[in-house]
Amino acid sequence: MTKKEALRRKILSLRKALDSRKRKELSRRIADYLIKSPHYRNAQKILLYASFGSEVETDELLAKALEDGKEVYLPRTLVDEKRLSLHRVFGPDELRPGAYGIPEPPPENPTIDPAELDLIVTPGVAFDPRGGRLGYGGGYYDRLFTQATKAKRVALAFSCQLVDELPLEPHDVRVHAVVTEKGLLEVA
Repeated sequence: MTKKEALRRKILSLRKALDSRKRKELSRRIADYLIKSPHYRNAQKILLYASFGSEVETDELLAKALEDGKEVYLPRTLVDEKRLSLHRVFGPDELRPGAYGIPEPPPENPTIDPAELDLIVTPGVAFDPRGGRLGYGGGYYDRLFTQATKAKRVALAFSCQLVDELPLEPHDVRVHAVVTEKGLLEVA
């Protein structure tokens, strides 16, 4: 097992250990910190993710962004092409289970070129203080980040997902900030 795989297992285990009530409470705090941040306030075209499993919950964040008049997009995972297709979302009720059971918008909804995004709110398994991000191992977000040249990359995470240093490789793209229940961590 590689260092990345071992760390992924360890952090996912810690994250799954949070009970659902605690996860919801912490997710609400994380969303509040994001909404108050300049990254969110200054963005009009936002890519969110639909939370799945033990991830930071994004249902309320999605509703708030739509209420705030943001142009909100969610990814559809194109497994055969190993990429994400970004589709506009008009309401949470239109999401359906897609690849890996993750809620996705309908394929017929309008798409956006990643280069047009202002903000990418990203999930992940672990993060470090220098913006290092350990994802789930598919490289979908790393590939997306290289196309979204002007977008701020902000990760949502519980504090148990922060580590001192990640074993990064040249293709791993760093995030600009990490938001936990303790606040916004800007990366230099």
